[in-house]
Amino acid sequence: MSDDLIREQSEKNLRGLGERLRQKREDLGLSLKEIYLRTRIRPQFLEGIEKGEYSAFPSPVYTRGFIRTYLKQLGEEELWEEFLPLLRDQEELLCPGGMTMGTCSPPAKGFRPASKFWIFAVLLMAVVGTSWYVWFTWSRDEIPSFTVRESPIAQESGEEDAVGDKLPASADIVSPDLPVVVPPPPEVVKPAAPEVVKDKNLTITADGDCWVHIRRGGETLLSRTLRAGESVTHSAADVRLYVTYGRSGSVRVRWNGEDMGRPGQNRGVERVYYDPDGTTGGFAK
Repeated sequence: MSDDLIREQSEKNLRGLGERLRQKREDLGLSLKEIYLRTRIRPQFLEGIEKGEYSAFPSPVYTRGFIRTYLKQLGEEELWEEFLPLLRDQEELLCPGGMTMGTCSPPAKGFRPASKFWIFAVLLMAVVGTSWYVWFTWSRDEIPSFTVRESPIAQESGEEDAVGDKLPASADIVSPDLPVVVPPPPEVVKPAAPEVVKDKNLTITADGDCWVHIRRGGETLLSRTLRAGESVTHSAADVRLYVTYGRSGSVRVRWNGEDMGRPGQNRGVERVYYDPDGTTGGFAK
């Protein structure tokens, strides 16, 4: 088969796969802008994937990465096995010999090795600088002086023991005839038992395929398609959860053990928040 026929067939198959992705995205109720906000892939490249046109992509490496990220967002990772051989055919026609990484431009020339003179000069400067620093440090060293202060008890007494140390004053010596007062033991206060905080759990169960995005603060907990029969649970014990349902009529929700039903009754997009205090409500994009 000639190169032109291979190129035409590959482009036709890529357009067909792109049309399948566009249909899947629309079924999930997602726009290209929402996909861009989740993946940071520019809309022009997302449109190129759906149309099967890759001439404007920076390089084959970016093309593969963008496609795999898009497939993951739509929950269609299994289509990668169909994309891969078609992309290889396109890359082989553009870069004969299997150069699929980056562009087909030849590698840049290597660096010219540095002159031995400069290497010797740098080493000599390092040795001289180290020697000067060591000499300068040693020349400034001084023996620190220490001052011994007498104990106040020794200053008040005029007596010395056998080795010349000051003895404590007689007022500080406890007489054996005086009763010894022992203070009562301190009262032991038992720490209060920690308060048990009940987690606010959100459980989402899918009756059909539904794209779900869960965000807690600035952290994304989940962003993918839930298959029919699949269930996920997340906690909102201390921070509000924000949930976007792509097909709100295809899932059921339990919030803190209570059946909340379906967030919507159609195939449209619903956005619901769940607070730790048990309240819920809708929110804007």
